Amino acid sequence: MDVHDPESLDAGKDEGEMAQLTVRAGRAYMVTSPEREAALRELRDVLGNGGVDVDLKITHYEPGRRGLPPPSFPEEVVVFIGTGVGSGLIGVIVTDVYNRTKQWAKRRYEGKRKKAQDAEKDPDHVKGERFTIYGPDGKVLKTWTVDKDGEHETDGG
Repeated sequence: MDVHDPESLDAGKDEGEMAQLTVRAGRAYMVTSPEREAALRELRDVLGNGGVDVDLKITHYEPGRRGLPPPSFPEEVVVFIGTGVGSGLIGVIVTDVYNRTKQWAKRRYEGKRKKAQDAEKDPDHVKGERFTIYGPDGKVLKTWTVDKDGEHETDGG
């Protein structure tokens, strides 16, 4: 399962059962730590506090799978807006999801930097945080990253 594949989101669900938002994270070749899983559940709850139905899908490590992202690659979260969301609401939902997820990611990144400093390690070596928001059509609407070089935002793909 690819975290960026909107086609696999509603596999096994009946028509109309897809959540308004689906948060995806993890890779089959990487172990997701219990701390990361807890942070992802927190993000699900933060987004759910906005009054939307949120599914969380974490791809867990599959023994034997191999692959490594570059060392500086940030921890990544993908948020899909479900096909059941009315087109008139997409702009409002994107803004809300963006703002809530950005605050979550900034808190998480700053927490990792503080933990590194407390351990007398270089905080510039902690992984950044990135999230991408996809629309109901599977197209990228926004991507945001925070890392040692600051905040970076892009619209669309």
